Amino acid sequence: MGLTPLPTIKKIQGDNMSTGKKIVEVASRKLGQAYNLGAVVPLNNPHWSGPWDCSELCSWAVFQVSGILYGTKNNNYTVRNTGNPATADAYTGYWDHDSKSLGERISVAEASSIPGAMILRPPAGGRGHIAISDGNGGTVEARGLIWGVVKYTIADRDWETGILVPGIHYETENENINEYLRPTGLLKMTTPYTTGPDVKKVQTRLLLFGYNPGPVDGVYGPKTEAAIIAFQSNQGLTVDGVVGRQTLNALFSDRMEEPIIIDEDISTEQWSCSEGWKTTGYYTPHESDFPYVRVRKINVGGSSFKFPDRFLDVVRMEGWGKTRDGWYLGYYSRKYHRDTEPKDSRGRKLEEGVVAVDPHLIQNGTKIKIHGVPAVNGRIFTAKDVGGAISDKHIDIYCGEGNIGRLKTIAVTTDNAEVCVL
Repeated sequence: MGLTPLPTIKKIQGDNMSTGKKIVEVASRKLGQAYNLGAVVPLNNPHWSGPWDCSELCSWAVFQVSGILYGTKNNNYTVRNTGNPATADAYTGYWDHDSKSLGERISVAEASSIPGAMILRPPAGGRGHIAISDGNGGTVEARGLIWGVVKYTIADRDWETGILVPGIHYETENENINEYLRPTGLLKMTTPYTTGPDVKKVQTRLLLFGYNPGPVDGVYGPKTEAAIIAFQSNQGLTVDGVVGRQTLNALFSDRMEEPIIIDEDISTEQWSCSEGWKTTGYYTPHESDFPYVRVRKINVGGSSFKFPDRFLDVVRMEGWGKTRDGWYLGYYSRKYHRDTEPKDSRGRKLEEGVVAVDPHLIQNGTKIKIHGVPAVNGRIFTAKDVGGAISDKHIDIYCGEGNIGRLKTIAVTTDNAEVCVL
């Protein structure tokens, strides 16, 4: 987890009218505006005031400065600058594609010192993200629902590459960029698995606070990732399963010298508790988290739609998914359905805090506490849902939407929890 200085570099291309500095300037005018994952932005509208998602902000800023369509699904996906800018759909997967075939990929360190360069994490294996470098180690980005469009930092985040767009003039902002540092060796689950003494230290610390990372063997596998997700969720950190500087600080800070006791007030006179329960999670996947490698055509209410093959598989398993157009695709009664929100088996909106249970054991409306699962220790749930796969001592917890919901789903899964009902 050491730190290495960034190199001093200079990259120049394109003309003096369409500059990286102008990209930063026009994007900065949108600071404070709202974020919405999957928002569709007319790239030729200079007065658009939100909502934004990360890719739309970057593609909009590039088009405003240069008239270039980039990082979008155009009429001809293999040819840059074709299609209608009013409807062209931006996506981190398209930025990844265009940067490999139609542009220049550079290191994240280089991009950190170039105003207007893009910093990309492709969507493969999870939610992608993209931001605009300000040239001084910072970003302008549509960061998320809580933050909206903000200035942030490049350091201590999981990036794959920097990108320069052909036709844009770039220059180094600061020849003394060496003062800006970036982390190397972020701990996360990889193929093959990340291993080493740092992983073992993290596993040991997780065990101290009641999070089970599996064997303390220095191997960053699925159980260690799930334990990190549970820890991040409880500590109010970004839930991504990656051990960056914030997660390390929380794991090893002085305030964490003793395990956190989340709930001590369970009285046997009020609550009836039993062990040996299986807990699982379910979530609502987002179409935008799935690459368009293979697509499948389906019928929804008499209309034909194409979706990523893997997205449809997950929708059939989880029950609902959110499309890139903002509506929800459900699968039940052996048919696909369209709705404005994901719903439970009784037709009510799915909300975090709802659990599905076997009604023969737990009645609808019963209050439930789950112990032995750090991600949800001490929380009070309500039994409001049922499911064909939920029988006997099994509770299914709705964990939310998108990749965060998926990660939380991993974190709540166990075969031996204690459940208390009121």
